Amino acid sequence: MCAAIAAVLGVWIGLANEYAPFFAAGGSAALLLACCSASSHGRIGRTAGAIGRESYAIYLWHFVFAFEAMYLFKDARVLATHGPALSVLVFGVVVAVTLVASYGLSRLTDTLIQRFASRFARGLLERIDMTFAFKRGARARVD
Repeated sequence: MCAAIAAVLGVWIGLANEYAPFFAAGGSAALLLACCSASSHGRIGRTAGAIGRESYAIYLWHFVFAFEAMYLFKDARVLATHGPALSVLVFGVVVAVTLVASYGLSRLTDTLIQRFASRFARGLLERIDMTFAFKRGARARVD
């Protein structure tokens, strides 16, 4: 909803830069309220949990698509000749593709990199903890 309002303001009225922070904050607050009020067992709760687990990776991956879209549409003569309706449609498609692809790549990153790194770090910390725990126990016996 907020993306649609931002598109309308940006394409037809030309005020997207001035109002974008307000719509981003409003959209985020609305999403938080919807997720917090939903049961964790329902579809919205599961979706919110999945997005929460992957939120940082989604944040990182979305930049790839945002900058790619900026590169592809830097010469917007095609969009300008067909009017603002096509621009709003293209904006919606770019937002949808960015969301879906960012989530998909975040899951792939989680599977291929993050889980392995977490297991490695957990094992390393357990070994370090056991080493320090042994030294503390030895000192306690000597004292």
